[in-house]
Amino acid sequence: MKKLISLILIMICMVVLIACNETQQEENNTNTHTLKVTENSVGEIGRKETYNFSVQISEDDAATLSVIINSGNWAEEPTDCESDCVINLKGHLLYYNSDNGTINKYNLKDMSIYSSKVQDVSGKSLVLSEEDIATVNAILEKYITLGFESN
Repeated sequence: MKKLISLILIMICMVVLIACNETQQEENNTNTHTLKVTENSVGEIGRKETYNFSVQISEDDAATLSVIINSGNWAEEPTDCESDCVINLKGHLLYYNSDNGTINKYNLKDMSIYSSKVQDVSGKSLVLSEEDIATVNAILEKYITLGFESN
């Protein structure tokens, strides 16, 4: 009888310990799987000598960029020019050429990550005025290096 009672107490203790361990693991998982989302950022692309991660920009700079980008007349297809930076405004990716002020916005749903061929991706383009190029470049140069790498 004493052995049966001891066995039952041991079983109860094991169940309690397992339950406490699972609760503690769940608490740890909620803290370690937090992902910080950056809504407004800029990043260099096409520069081979260094790789820099995208940098978060201020709300004021993001608002200024948004006004310029949203007030322009967009062409219904992207231009065929290289970009030296990418601008992320609230999750919308824009590819920018700081030399000529061209912004391309691609329909990323048309792209395939499984293709090694050049793809015909639709999108839009916007060519900025000289004044807007100066403003956009001044904002971007606070955060990243503009221009293309010389060979």
